[in-house]
Amino acid sequence: MLDLDMIVNAALEVLSESGLAEFSLGRIAAKLGVKTPALYNHVDSRAELIAQMRNRTSSNIDTAPFLELPWDEALVPWAWSYRAAFTIEPHLTALLAVAPLGPADRSVINNERMIDSLDRGGWPLDEQISVMVACESFIIGSALDSLAGPDNLALPHHPTATNPAEETAQRHFPATPKYLAALQARDARGTVENTLPADTAFELGLEVFIDGLRARLQRLRA
Repeated sequence: MLDLDMIVNAALEVLSESGLAEFSLGRIAAKLGVKTPALYNHVDSRAELIAQMRNRTSSNIDTAPFLELPWDEALVPWAWSYRAAFTIEPHLTALLAVAPLGPADRSVINNERMIDSLDRGGWPLDEQISVMVACESFIIGSALDSLAGPDNLALPHHPTATNPAEETAQRHFPATPKYLAALQARDARGTVENTLPADTAFELGLEVFIDGLRARLQRLRA
């Protein structure tokens, strides 16, 4: 017997295995060993299924801080939970980033909490949605970055070099000594602090982003 959870689970598996190009109700039905019409007892369309997938993802995003904290303080725990929810699968991130909200989307409740917090914080009505979307764009970009390997910016090493980093810089990237030094300094700091490069970049970016929003709100009030 099918149920909605089984269908959503199968949809996530198909998306992970085949990517967006092969994501279809037919593929999902085949994954479950049923005919496509059997899915329509639980979802009306592909769009509704995507909405249910978004609901699954959104349930892991913590919007409670918007009920308890000022908007700028609430953004921090919300952003970290949002990023964690979207690092499950890169194809899912890409799918949900472009899929419009549908009638089955409960994630709009999350949006309502954030907008209410921004409104109480004094943000102009015509800027509140833009602030929300700007935050989400930054977080989704960071979620994709976190899916890359921690050494995705590292320079390739020459196989016979006695000092691989120095040899790489001299023979393959002779014009990038500052980039190499900055990369090594970042990695050294990450080793000392036991942090991943993507997490460090997200923390820095989030701090700068919120500082910028505070400064903009002050200018708007002035």
